[in-house]
Amino acid sequence: MLALDVDRKKNQSSISLGTASMLEDWLALNLTANNNWSCLFGVTISSLWFFRNKPVFNGENANAGSVSIQIRARTEEFLKIVKSNLNPRNSQTTSGCLVSWSRPDGECIKLNVDESWYAQRRNAACGGVFRDSAGRFLKGFSANLGSCSIMHAEL
Repeated sequence: MLALDVDRKKNQSSISLGTASMLEDWLALNLTANNNWSCLFGVTISSLWFFRNKPVFNGENANAGSVSIQIRARTEEFLKIVKSNLNPRNSQTTSGCLVSWSRPDGECIKLNVDESWYAQRRNAACGGVFRDSAGRFLKGFSANLGSCSIMHAEL
């Protein structure tokens, strides 16, 4: 049973699908169907979370029409990529060796750092980890560098 309840005094609405088992059945039916619903559902949930957090973290609001258009476009693009059987352009063979951390010599302490830079806002952050020669974690840090260039973030 699907019901829409609107409380005009509180300006709130809620959708009820009945019992929790009905919701689970509805999700299971749609997520296992041989169609694009599961992709649309995943993109929608992810996008709603993203757009819900935009005002919290960026002070930006998005209108429902724009969100709906973006969800549809993201879903179509995702499905297009999944169905395209992509072949990488660079098909170099790898040695099978993953990148790994190497211990410093003697009683030295090693610092590994990395940074990220968000181009649209020109905002950067960095972080690092100190480890001893036995590989034990000693100290870590992270920092928001604020508005700066990518070169500043690298330095």
